Amino acid sequence: MYDIVHALDVARRVNVLVPSDDLWLIALLHDVVEDTELEEYDLIEAGVPPTIVGAVSCLTHRPGEPYADYIERVRKHPLARLVKIADIESNLARMDEAHECNRSKYLIALDDLMHAVERRETP
Repeated sequence: MYDIVHALDVARRVNVLVPSDDLWLIALLHDVVEDTELEEYDLIEAGVPPTIVGAVSCLTHRPGEPYADYIERVRKHPLARLVKIADIESNLARMDEAHECNRSKYLIALDDLMHAVERRETP
């Protein structure tokens, strides 16, 4: 289920990191393909720019995809990487006991993504 409150929190957090209309829109849409019936082509049909759709697609964790592979893909995309940092920070901030088992996975991914930003990695 798409969580607009989470999407708004991610958008707010990414805006603090790097104010950008593109990043704001990517943050708002970051879970829409993963959590709704919408696909990338629906976003294109709606007029969402291809660069935004590409970042949203990169941020979509596909069924059966190992989390480490997903993070590696996101790490290589400069826009997706920044949104994922904000996404993980949001997830950690609202984590409850039922999901505490994901904390170390998120912290490892966050560290990896932050190092990629510091090194200004590009694909």
